[in-house]
Amino acid sequence: MDNFLCKAKLAVERKENSFAGIIDISVIKGKGTLRIDGIFRNASSLSYIVQRTVIFDADKENSRPTWKSKKIITTHLDDVNDESLVTLFPAFYTKPTTVTNIDLETLSDGTLVITKSHLPYLYCSGL
Repeated sequence: MDNFLCKAKLAVERKENSFAGIIDISVIKGKGTLRIDGIFRNASSLSYIVQRTVIFDADKENSRPTWKSKKIITTHLDDVNDESLVTLFPAFYTKPTTVTNIDLETLSDGTLVITKSHLPYLYCSGL
């Protein structure tokens, strides 16, 4: 699966930090964009807006998809610091040239499952 579109709700919790929002991914002919939009909460219950787009190259390494972020674009509303964000997400979301290996699998009902380190990350249906 080289080309796909995916939009999914995502909730992530790790220790005292959490994120709830939407991720929108588009990969076409080796070029990709990932838009993340939501709320990050820390241990002090402070909330921060996450509103950024990751521009990346999509390739394959040993037949596994590999995404290399090239540019991170934040909106004027994005006020979470990168050190906080990487407690929940890989550095792929915060700085260019970070490589992340993922797995893509299409289930029998057409749902696309994106996994990282064998853990389900996103379920995208209605593609």
